[in-house]
Amino acid sequence: MGALFTTPVRQASSVGHRRAAYLAGFRSEHSDLTLALRRLRSSKPDFSPAQLERIVASGVAEMDALAAQSAAQFEQLTQARLYAYRAHRAFQDEHGLTAPAKTPDMLSTLLVLMICGLAEAAFTAVLMITGGKMTILEGFGYGATVAAVNLAVGTLAGFLPLRYAGFKLHAPNPQARDAAIRAVSTGSFAFAMFVLTVLHFAAARVRITGSATSIFDFSQFSFGATFADYYALGVMAIGAVGAVLATYKGYNGFSDPVPGYTDSRRSAGERIDAEGQDAHDEALASLADVFARAGDEADSLLADADERIRSYANERDALAQRIAVHNGLIETACDDLKLAAQDEAARQSFIAGQSQAPEPLRLEELKALTLPDLPDDADGGAMPAMPQADAFTRLQSAHDSAASIIRSAFNTFLTDLTRFDFHPAVGPEGPKEIPNADHALPNTQSLPKKRANGHAPPLHAGK
Repeated sequence: MGALFTTPVRQASSVGHRRAAYLAGFRSEHSDLTLALRRLRSSKPDFSPAQLERIVASGVAEMDALAAQSAAQFEQLTQARLYAYRAHRAFQDEHGLTAPAKTPDMLSTLLVLMICGLAEAAFTAVLMITGGKMTILEGFGYGATVAAVNLAVGTLAGFLPLRYAGFKLHAPNPQARDAAIRAVSTGSFAFAMFVLTVLHFAAARVRITGSATSIFDFSQFSFGATFADYYALGVMAIGAVGAVLATYKGYNGFSDPVPGYTDSRRSAGERIDAEGQDAHDEALASLADVFARAGDEADSLLADADERIRSYANERDALAQRIAVHNGLIETACDDLKLAAQDEAARQSFIAGQSQAPEPLRLEELKALTLPDLPDDADGGAMPAMPQADAFTRLQSAHDSAASIIRSAFNTFLTDLTRFDFHPAVGPEGPKEIPNADHALPNTQSLPKKRANGHAPPLHAGK
């Protein structure tokens, strides 16, 4: 466009030629600007709240359904605990039990058995090594073998036959099958004790003879000589102590001495509570996932719309600047043509010796190429603030309501009247509720930090 304002050559047709050059240049620019305006109007962003509403409505419905499902699940768990408690009471009545079920710590039992085994192996090895009956390696190997067999047989004897030796011994309605179980268990326990006795006697004979092949050869060392040797007696004593401890721990170190009593107690107590805690944690985690997903989808939609609006605004500003420059150049061209016409009239007056009027310029055609500074159909496009703020508020409210329902249902599950005292003794007032049930309630996760990106205030899931 700068070429349009070069100093014209002063000749008769210079004004007409200059006007024609201006018209050609401005018509081309006017055509380009008109095309750019059409493209701008066609790319005008049109934010529809309907899509945002679908995202919010879907998230709210999903969170409401999750809360209802969780509440129904806790109701089912409450009923399941009641049925398990009644089954536990029936178990107590069937076995004639008057003491609460024991719930021993199996880890501590295993620790005691391990320490006992190591001590028995060490003492047995020392007694075998003393006097040169065995080498150090042989002594510790033999001691570890005897201790392992002793503890294994003793623990199994206490856990299986000894516990069943009193099976339904005090049952109000004894059955012939119960007596048979007790008889078989008693016989099995007696056999296990016989095996342990033979094991301890054999260990003592090995200490006397110095060989495992001469255990029952009484020609050199008589039967009575076994009990006359203090080291042999020490081997038997250590083995007997280990066997008694293993039998005792097997009897009541892993479960209640009454078979099935501890499992029945846990089914009506700790297990159902653990299921409730897991259901509570899972429900809140799922709620946080739904909340975050709906928020992310809304964020993505708003961010995309915001980007399109920014791009549209930049294009509009650039086009408005081009239009302003275009209109300014047209005004400058008109002034230039007026001056050129006056100069040409003065030159012709000098040549003719009389005053000459300037020729008509017909500037209307040139001025018709101007464009409005900002077309009315080119502005707008900003997103309304209210719909998006309302959308995030509804998501936050739905999340808080669902979380409150889940926590309320969980608290009701924890404090329900079916949480009874498991002691068999029942007074006239009926079973007792367990007081002060204390359970920690974890908070759900917060919506991602990008929620505070300018679209809406940051959402916090944990209230």
